[in-house]
Amino acid sequence: MAKRYLQQKEYRILHTNWTCHWGEIDIVAVKDNQITFFEVKTRKKEVLETISHGKLKRLFRSAQIYLKKYGYGFSQFQVDFIGITTEDGRLIHFENVLEVRL
Repeated sequence: MAKRYLQQKEYRILHTNWTCHWGEIDIVAVKDNQITFFEVKTRKKEVLETISHGKLKRLFRSAQIYLKKYGYGFSQFQVDFIGITTEDGRLIHFENVLEVRL
């Protein structure tokens, strides 16, 4: 559902469930030359939750490894959160939960 939503928003999906030793990045996508790393959470009823400092740190490190591995160098990137509620099919998208400029 998240992939379909992003494709409708004209994101180009590069990877899903990409892993490294720091953790997993749910979706990596590009739009308007901006690379975005998506954390996706699915819950039955309510999906609004915080992303812990530890999770953000792992996402940041994983993103750095991803950028280096795929030749993006010191690119600007951001981390977005997508929450999906399965009970009613609602999707919420929070942008720039962690924005980084290197």
